[in-house]
Amino acid sequence: MFYSNKKIKNISISVLLASFAFIMTVSGFRATKADASYFGGMKTMTFMCTCTGNQLIYIQDYAGSGVLALVYDGSARLYSNNNIYGTYLLGSYSSGGNCQYLVGEECVEMKSDGSFDSNPGTGTS
Repeated sequence: MFYSNKKIKNISISVLLASFAFIMTVSGFRATKADASYFGGMKTMTFMCTCTGNQLIYIQDYAGSGVLALVYDGSARLYSNNNIYGTYLLGSYSSGGNCQYLVGEECVEMKSDGSFDSNPGTGTS
């Protein structure tokens, strides 16, 4: 059977792309929302981070297990009239986030599980 150069080139590209996709899938590569995690649950407490000027919001996470402590610094995408102060929150977060508060004359860091992000963002009800 005779194949033209164009057909051989198309087959070669298809094999190359399929191999690349297989390798990326096996290695655990995720092209979208690389670092995002998701949560959903009731907000139980808001703590003001007096040194860093942001907030640490505690959420009883029904999507995962336990309580999440997430930093809100004002940069995350918010839904439902830009409101993060509702009773129930649903959204995404990523690693990082720094909350420090004043103790005497020094700032002390409070542990967090991450910070609210914009992939896809956070909403409230």
